[in-house]
Amino acid sequence: MKNQQCPHCQYRLASTKLSYCPVCGMALAAVRTLQPLVSENDYASLGVRLLARLIDYALIGIIACLIDWGTDGALFESWDWFFSGVSGISQVTFSVWIGFILFFGYFVVFQSLSGRTPGKWLCQVIVLKKQEKVPGIFANLFREIGVGITIATGGWLLLIPIFSEKNRCFHDFISGVEVFHSPGA
Repeated sequence: MKNQQCPHCQYRLASTKLSYCPVCGMALAAVRTLQPLVSENDYASLGVRLLARLIDYALIGIIACLIDWGTDGALFESWDWFFSGVSGISQVTFSVWIGFILFFGYFVVFQSLSGRTPGKWLCQVIVLKKQEKVPGIFANLFREIGVGITIATGGWLLLIPIFSEKNRCFHDFISGVEVFHSPGA
């Protein structure tokens, strides 16, 4: 992989010929060698990826509880239809919209900005497209739709990495990304 990163702010540098980092201004001439962002064949395992996802779900739950507390219980109050077993819902409730925004927004925004969510950062995992580019909003949106499809099928699509040489899941294939182990980045 050709792209490298600034050792101070981890900005992905397009060229190794730069004298200063365009983001933080660190003098790169003083740094002897710039480290690549990821090793080319260091794909993240399914276990580490699931752990990162569980950490993210816990953080989303904390955020949802804070929103519920801040709105005087409006978020979880409207979940009565879910817990009482009502089969038909005539309108989409406030809580469903907030849940949708939290789940999709959390993953799409974080991964579009830096290639990782807080859970992926803690597990030292990064999502990248080819040539170490962070996937954009549409790639991440397709990725999260793929996660929804995987969950809707009862998780059977999580068996795909067993047969994939790069440990890619269904949602990685449909979005065109790869997930790498990225220590220290």
